[in-house]
Amino acid sequence: MTVLATFNCDALTGGTSRALDAIPTATPIDGYQVVDGCRAFVEIGGVLKPFVFDSSQTDATQTTVFPNIIRPLDYSSAGVWVEQFTGAPGVNILINGAPDVWQHGTSGFVAGDVAADMWQILGSGTTASQLIANAIPGKGRNAKTLRMTNASAAAGYLYQRISSEKSKKLVDKYVTASFWTSNYGDTSSGMEINMLYPTSGIADGWSSYTSVGSQTIWLDGSAPASGWAFCTATFGPLPESVKYGLGYRIGRVGSTSHDTLFAFLKLEPGKIYTPFEFIDPDAVLSECQRYYFKIDDVVVSNSDSVRLANNIIWPVTMRAAPTITVSNVSGGSGVAFGYATIHGCYQTIPNSSAARCTLEASAELF
Repeated sequence: MTVLATFNCDALTGGTSRALDAIPTATPIDGYQVVDGCRAFVEIGGVLKPFVFDSSQTDATQTTVFPNIIRPLDYSSAGVWVEQFTGAPGVNILINGAPDVWQHGTSGFVAGDVAADMWQILGSGTTASQLIANAIPGKGRNAKTLRMTNASAAAGYLYQRISSEKSKKLVDKYVTASFWTSNYGDTSSGMEINMLYPTSGIADGWSSYTSVGSQTIWLDGSAPASGWAFCTATFGPLPESVKYGLGYRIGRVGSTSHDTLFAFLKLEPGKIYTPFEFIDPDAVLSECQRYYFKIDDVVVSNSDSVRLANNIIWPVTMRAAPTITVSNVSGGSGVAFGYATIHGCYQTIPNSSAARCTLEASAELF
């Protein structure tokens, strides 16, 4: 990892390069104010420009409140040149970070619903979310974007709970979150990232939670109203309690109504972010199906005063025995599912004619 070494002022307005340690951190530099610990890409004139700010630089007026800040005070300015990390991608602890697996098959949500697989919508007021096919140009296959819509000042969050089988390996470790975001309607709000763990002291027992810590990446002033910014934040060392599970929550803080887009969400071990890497879609789907999957058109043979039985095997081994929901039953009655295990369930059809239904199996951590 190489932190910001110089501003290339030939590309800006100053005419000569200046070393970072010679710049007063509370003073805007050609439209940008350097503050503590921020790493970000900002779109300027249609081009993504990278920023990696030295964590030794501080802004005495803001650091105690917002530890990670980028302030594009003049968004029309030309770009700056920095050196940045370009190593191999690290492992993404999050599932479906693209997020392009969408088994639930719904486009509109209220607080508490699951949107893209593994991503729950949290919030108060009139919070909702949509999935839109709005891939960032040049970023790979047809990735999706989660759009958080807050019709009031209420906070809205995307939330993923990481199972204890993964999180127990992170005790006393650092983790780094990274994501792409875009602002709609509110250019004076920050992105708040929280790390959480179950208060219950029971593995994956999420009846309540405690915060490990939160960080806010502040996009202020003339922040992009439709462009994309890349942001990161590091947490750690994580406490022993994360062996029971780790919660990742990300959302917008602000005082006005707003829409926010999120894409390419990543959480990885260590203190340094690495580029987002697409995983084979089938592999992502299989991982998601450990928590949730849907089988459409479960067709049952005719029966006439005969009890039929049918075994349904889950596509993958689930993380826990799922809750089973049956919907869209047609052409029959008495269709029942039981004996649910992590491998499958047992279906019975007493005195039923042909029946067709949709079967949902959920072992999600929500």
